Amino acid sequence: MQAGSRYGGKKILYSSVGAFLTWGIYLLVYAWYPDNFFAVVVASCFVAGYAFVMSRVNHAPSTVFLTASVFPLMPGARLYYLMYGVVSRNFSLAAEHALVLLETCLGIAFGFIIVDVISRSIMRALGREYHMGKESTVIKKEKK
Repeated sequence: MQAGSRYGGKKILYSSVGAFLTWGIYLLVYAWYPDNFFAVVVASCFVAGYAFVMSRVNHAPSTVFLTASVFPLMPGARLYYLMYGVVSRNFSLAAEHALVLLETCLGIAFGFIIVDVISRSIMRALGREYHMGKESTVIKKEKK
């Protein structure tokens, strides 16, 4: 068995579809309400929810879907221009891109946290297993 083939095939296709949908959601939200932070939070909430559902459907870790699906939101160009501004001593350029970079990273983190808290609360209320795998923790309802 080749390394990485365990999560290949359909899972890669589903991750690609997730990335496509993530970028589409970001563009739609940004067109409706042009605020980068809000659009990133909404799109990253979608990514986290999509990864949660797809991990259960495909019996795979959610990080398989999470990592690839969030890729369109990653602020690579902002990081490049931040570093370029620092190296070229153009600190106004660096500061401008640093703020948007920080805003985008926080938006991604907040979106993931929002969905994690909601999904954990729902799974706990239903008394269902939250984590998948051999050594998963089962949340049991207490009998009163």
